[in-house]
Amino acid sequence: MAVNDKGPIETWGLAKSNDGRDSDEEQDISLYDDTENILYHLKDYLKVTKYCGLEKGCWYSTPIYSLNGSVFVYPDRGYFSKAILADGSMIMTYSDNSDSGFYRIDINGEAPLNTMGKDVFSFSIQKNKIIPWGVSGYYLFDNYCNPKKKRGRSGQRVHCMGHYK
Repeated sequence: MAVNDKGPIETWGLAKSNDGRDSDEEQDISLYDDTENILYHLKDYLKVTKYCGLEKGCWYSTPIYSLNGSVFVYPDRGYFSKAILADGSMIMTYSDNSDSGFYRIDINGEAPLNTMGKDVFSFSIQKNKIIPWGVSGYYLFDNYCNPKKKRGRSGQRVHCMGHYK
């Protein structure tokens, strides 16, 4: 529906959200523009009860865990647009470039487990498709879920959509 109303995704004015400023430190959100984030353009097509955009809130400040129990990431960074949906789930997004992005959803909001592959899932949004992270045959599966490779934070295989090995 968004493409029907707004035109092709590459015309939405999206920009790379973090430009390499990916750290667990506080982010200066004045460096970012919410209209350049994919969630800004999709929020009217979701049942949103609270939209925070780039501001704090709409996502918990505690860490997301890997399937092995280690900390995966502290998620509430300034370059993520965030919202709470009507069913209590939380969503955050960022844009990779003018025609792609990423979103992460916690299907039960702040309630535990806050663990990748259990209640937290990530997806790559591309021009003509949405790909769950950890799907076999997709590069993230090959890099992060392959037991012969050590990738991800702290060298762990992390978010394999239930396929952790």
